[in-house]
Amino acid sequence: MRGHSGFTLIELLVTLAVAAILIAAATPSLGAFFRTNRVAGATNDVVLSLQLARAEAARRGRPVSICRSTDGATCAAAGDWQAGWIVFQDANATGAPAPAGAGSDLIRVFQPLDAAVTIALTGAGFARFLADGSSSIGAEATFDVQVDGCTDRQRRRVLVNRLGRVRTLGVECDAP
Repeated sequence: MRGHSGFTLIELLVTLAVAAILIAAATPSLGAFFRTNRVAGATNDVVLSLQLARAEAARRGRPVSICRSTDGATCAAAGDWQAGWIVFQDANATGAPAPAGAGSDLIRVFQPLDAAVTIALTGAGFARFLADGSSSIGAEATFDVQVDGCTDRQRRRVLVNRLGRVRTLGVECDAP
């Protein structure tokens, strides 16, 4: 007679129990991983738009601004940055795009972000870079990027100083 090969019921149950324990231990880490990636993606979009605006202002020799926008063509007076924003040549230095053909040039439209991500700009409702690459904001402009369920230092702060330098910091999350 030949011996039977395979798993016994007890071996199978032990294997399933070990797998369940490993999955249960990995689940919270996976959630934190997704939150961190959402914040990183949104932060990268903010930094990209700021660096694009600064570079375009220097290249064009004209002010370039960034403002929140819900329609991709005009600045929104209120609302959330996660609804989208635009980068445009600010011919009138008003922080709002001029009508088509009046010296305003839409450079890039940033689409809405995941609803779980919040972006807040302290101070003015827009950021402007001058032809020399400096920022026209009186003090540092601060963009705070955070995701729902934020823990520890998953929140990011994007700072723009008067010289136009953009830097990013990890900061503690707001209390729920």
